[in-house]
Amino acid sequence: MDRELPQICSIQKLYISFESVAKACKAVQFILEDLVLLCDRGSISNETIVSFGEDIKSIGRFLRSVQASTDGYAPFLFPPQEDCDLAMDIVPAIDMVLLIVDAMIRDASFHLCIPLFLPVDIVRNLVERIRSVEIHGHRDDTFLGLTNSQEEENLSGIDGNSIIDSEIVIGFEDEARELQDKLTRGPQRRQVISIVGMPGMGKTTLARRLYNDLSVVYHFHTRAWVSTSQVFQMRNLLCRILRCIMSRNNSIFGMSDEDMGQKLYKCLKGHRYLIVIDDVWDIKVWNELKIYFPEDNNFSRILMTSRIKKAVRVRENGFIHCLRTRNEKESWDLFNCKLFGDSSCPEELMEIANRIVAKCNGLPLAIVVIAGILVREKNNEKYWRKVHENMGSFISSSSKEFMDTLELSYKHLPSELKTCFLYLGSLPEISDILVTRLFQSWIAEGFIQETEGKRLEDVAEDYLMDLVNRSLVTVAKRRSDGGIKSCNMHDVLRELCLKKTDEKKFVLPKCKCGRNAAPFNDYERFLMYQGHFPHFSHCQYFHTYKSHYVSDHEVFNWHTLAVYRYLNTLDLRHFILDHFPDRILNDLLHLRDLALHLRRLKALPSTLFKLWNLETCILDGERGGKVILPWAIFKMEKLRHLKVSAELHLKDLRKCSTGGWSAICPHCFQTKLPQKDEIIGMGTMEDRDRPSSSRNSRMEIAASLPWRQDGILENLQSLSQICPAGFIYRVLERTPNLRKLGLHMTFSKGNDILSFPDLSHLNHLEALKFKYQTLGMVPWSFPHPHMFPPSLKKLTLIGSLVNWNEMSILELLPSLEVLKIKDNFSNGPQWETSDHGFPCLKFLKLSYTDLPEWISSSSHFPNLQKLVLNGCLKLKEIPYEIGEIPTLQTIQVYRSSESTMESARQIHESNIDIGNYDLKVFIFHHFEDC
Repeated sequence: MDRELPQICSIQKLYISFESVAKACKAVQFILEDLVLLCDRGSISNETIVSFGEDIKSIGRFLRSVQASTDGYAPFLFPPQEDCDLAMDIVPAIDMVLLIVDAMIRDASFHLCIPLFLPVDIVRNLVERIRSVEIHGHRDDTFLGLTNSQEEENLSGIDGNSIIDSEIVIGFEDEARELQDKLTRGPQRRQVISIVGMPGMGKTTLARRLYNDLSVVYHFHTRAWVSTSQVFQMRNLLCRILRCIMSRNNSIFGMSDEDMGQKLYKCLKGHRYLIVIDDVWDIKVWNELKIYFPEDNNFSRILMTSRIKKAVRVRENGFIHCLRTRNEKESWDLFNCKLFGDSSCPEELMEIANRIVAKCNGLPLAIVVIAGILVREKNNEKYWRKVHENMGSFISSSSKEFMDTLELSYKHLPSELKTCFLYLGSLPEISDILVTRLFQSWIAEGFIQETEGKRLEDVAEDYLMDLVNRSLVTVAKRRSDGGIKSCNMHDVLRELCLKKTDEKKFVLPKCKCGRNAAPFNDYERFLMYQGHFPHFSHCQYFHTYKSHYVSDHEVFNWHTLAVYRYLNTLDLRHFILDHFPDRILNDLLHLRDLALHLRRLKALPSTLFKLWNLETCILDGERGGKVILPWAIFKMEKLRHLKVSAELHLKDLRKCSTGGWSAICPHCFQTKLPQKDEIIGMGTMEDRDRPSSSRNSRMEIAASLPWRQDGILENLQSLSQICPAGFIYRVLERTPNLRKLGLHMTFSKGNDILSFPDLSHLNHLEALKFKYQTLGMVPWSFPHPHMFPPSLKKLTLIGSLVNWNEMSILELLPSLEVLKIKDNFSNGPQWETSDHGFPCLKFLKLSYTDLPEWISSSSHFPNLQKLVLNGCLKLKEIPYEIGEIPTLQTIQVYRSSESTMESARQIHESNIDIGNYDLKVFIFHHFEDC
């Protein structure tokens, strides 16, 4: 026993070293980013510096190879001791190099003497040691894990269908009837019907139920059932299909793959057949098998099941049925049946039993597994409550087969999706996950790979859709344009994530009041949901949850300084801070995502503009306030998203020209304005068509100001809460690739007419939100349609005092698909639309408006798909002709006048009378939850 102790200590030391190596890999990434910036500044030009960068890359490759030794599915096989010793020598050296290079970024005086300060000799010595290790053969790549052939052998040996899924027989009635009709009726042509759902949903059970249904059995001449695996083996599948339809006396083992395929084709030719292919992982299965399934126009069918939608997406004659979770009654019936059979649950256990069933979220396999756990203590309420509090861990420990089935989905993920999936599972499970924020965090963490011709946000959306199509993520809410607004994850999949994140030391999943199950410095990322700040030294991600107030020194102190230097993401919105944390941000040169909640914020501080890597900046605070936006913002060339909850006002450029940087005073917006044509960026259509000499004069002044030397924010995708006054057109000129823009205007003077700024040059702008708050009667009007960008797809209008007649301008917008009008943005006795107006509009929402009369026709919204009314208490009725729009799919009415709700019912009934069952009408007596 004593002899083994040194070896155990050595393994523990080695295990801990992997975490330090992970941090060193991050430092290498930061150093390379710094060198790129120095090159862009013209600070690096000689061959010595270029060679230095290549050496850093070599060190990074070596560290990643050592780090990879902990990644895999076999028990850990450790690298040679010499590799570990070298890696441990590299860690402090790389940390020192990062400090030096960061200092060069901060201090311009370093630029002329960079080659003198770079530790070239130290880095070169490390590279030589790495090469020596490689040359002398001390490194053995076998420690990186299983070979491909071994992995394939393991994967093919796992039967995803051996789980107790076969016992889940309750429910499915409505879906079974629909799919039975698809199998036995419908088109004569050969058709492929697919059942898709997450693991444990009951796909195989439903397929087996259909396969054995008497009406199905009698309908088909020939039937066959085969199951696939993650590793597609053509010969194996052909052999098993033939075994189902041929006599066992016919030997097929001596045949080639092609001969077996031809044999199958001849056996099926002229017969009405049903072939079930269970657990399909790749569309390759269908693409290679389909040539052996004859097309005889005799109602033959192929039924496939899969957890991946794209694996069964057949182009011709294909139908995909997405299996739903069980509803409350079905879930309870299944639970009661598995636990008590024909008896009923005891009354004293009903309350906790219902809570347990609800926590299964309608997943049949989770219900069956948890019932199997509770049957051990059938009448022990205390034990049941313990299970309820720790359901995830109970399921994980009690059903290895279940977790293995889930893990197949994880193993099948591409490497770039694995990190995204683990990150998702580590987020708080209390609420749905907002997709826009998720994408920003994925990008900041470096999970999203650049794809030529696509924005990073679009690639992130593709990643999320891939996870959805693989049944690993569920859609919680959809946007008005049909995209995903928020998502979530089933608890059993979250448990799988937590298991994997713990194995890979990817993230510390939970922290409450400083008590944790593992040391902080063992993990690559750190998520803190609530509680106080403990002492920790190595984390690369920091997120908080559950709002409460803390003082600055609790968050930023000498204990946490070492942490922040490695951060990519700092999200502290649920801690309300007194002031902007200037002192700590000086060291966050590599921060990409910053989100804070500040009790006081009057202007964006200069410290913020030193964060040259920053891509997302979210600053929550007092709503209704005003915040100064300095022109130094244009130095942040990597910035992609800027969101401030208060109204953003720009620096006064005229004062900038005299050397001052004072802001426009708030009272400038509340006193009597000059002539309309002097309002730069505002004004009516006539004003813009005839620029005045005064306006030209101010443009000339602005053109000569020193801020023009700052960069253009080509990466900026979204900008919100900016006030559309003063020199806003200068901001818009420098943000040519904006996709989303939020304008916010608070005004109190009643003698002037205001309008939108000219947005026509923003060729990529797709979403515009305009919020107009007035303290008095300040009318304004829309500009000419040509002042809107032709790319505009979504328009949200919040505020008041626009005449409904002005809407005729919006009718002419060529690409508008979504229009939301909220909070009495428009006023007047009626809204009358015109023929062929809103040619592309698909979604229309009127919320909390005083509109009394709406006159419209079916030709006025030729492509409308969804109409939502919320809080329209004065509206007399929905125009009857709206129900005649052929593309209309849904009408939703929330808490509006009785006559409006009655008109919705009449529209629904009249459509049913003519046989149109596609139009869905929903009427609610409560206001919509926004």
